[in-house]
Amino acid sequence: MMINKVCKFRLYPSDMQKIVNHKTFGCNKLLYNKMLFLKKEENNLTSFDIFLLLIFLFFLLSILSHFKSV
Repeated sequence: MMINKVCKFRLYPSDMQKIVNHKTFGCNKLLYNKMLFLKKEENNLTSFDIFLLLIFLFFLLSILSHFKSV
């Protein structure tokens, strides 16, 4: 017989942590949605689309690295 156990807890982040979490998860959601769209449309991609994607990813990574240093 399998018994499931649950532990519930709640986090209370500071104001700065709330801002950083919101921005980080927002970027992650945006990146996930963009990758999902590209996966669905991968047969229609051109080299220019791939180039724009690389620029987009570089931009997002630079934003995320900035927030990690805060």
